[in-house]
Amino acid sequence: MAKQPLSADEIKRLSGGDPVSLIDRKKPSFRALGLGDRPFTATEAIKLMQANPSIIRRPIFEIDGQVVIAPKEADLAAKLGKR
Repeated sequence: MAKQPLSADEIKRLSGGDPVSLIDRKKPSFRALGLGDRPFTATEAIKLMQANPSIIRRPIFEIDGQVVIAPKEADLAAKLGKR
């Protein structure tokens, strides 16, 4: 993702329509932007992630058509085991 930013449509799809939820505010790259805890609109979040892909929560998996973002290892194992 860092090499080619996601499109607005990809961000919307991966986030289930809530692009703000994909922003990882704990990442040093986000904190370096100096944006603090301010709220973002969906459009602002999309533009911010396209300009700074490193702030997107990771890893992102798509398992059987369901998007799983930054899962705990046990949760991921359970999802993979249900295949």
